[in-house]
Amino acid sequence: KEIKRIKIYIENSASNQGYFDGATQFKTMMGDLVRIAENNIADSIEIDIYFIAKDIQKFDGNGFEFIKYMSTDKVAKGEGYPLGEMFSEIQKNYKTGEVILFVSDCILSHSDSEIRNNKEINKEAASSALKAGIAYVFEEFKEKGVSSSIYAFSSEFNGEYFNYKNERKGKKISEVRPYYLWVIAEPENMNKVQSALKENSSFKPEQELHFGTSREPIE
Repeated sequence: KEIKRIKIYIENSASNQGYFDGATQFKTMMGDLVRIAENNIADSIEIDIYFIAKDIQKFDGNGFEFIKYMSTDKVAKGEGYPLGEMFSEIQKNYKTGEVILFVSDCILSHSDSEIRNNKEINKEAASSALKAGIAYVFEEFKEKGVSSSIYAFSSEFNGEYFNYKNERKGKKISEVRPYYLWVIAEPENMNKVQSALKENSSFKPEQELHFGTSREPIE
């Protein structure tokens, strides 16, 4: 099968702004990812870049313009939204032959509105309810014969701290925090993407897991 389109989704909930502030590894990896997608994975293939939180917003520009935008503007300003809901929206917009690249810190949290209604909801139900929602989405992908890979990275984070009640505490933190790249595609196209990523010396995940591909999962 041929890759028909590449869609890059970047979570831009406000709590993620710390990954974009300063010369972080996150920004370097995002620039490398866009470059790899344009030059190594895609050959005359359309690439779309989206920001995703409560809403999905398409970035109006090419890869070079996106890299510049990351350095000159406040990127993460969306309303917080459950990870499972973001995956669900991505799944709804997926079409055969597409490759999905989704970058997120993958924190399990309910939506801003749900937290406003119940400040303790992330303590009471975040793990069980939200994990179940994510599992449901990937079962739907599996039924369509779509495979997935997840790559773990770390980056400096220079930003505001949000607690489990989603409250800004006015506390700026500067520390190393994890984030993740999800790749979603049909197995034949997944193998092409994995090969292109691995051939680039700048792509250095700390851990990776693969589901429904020829690669063995790495614990």
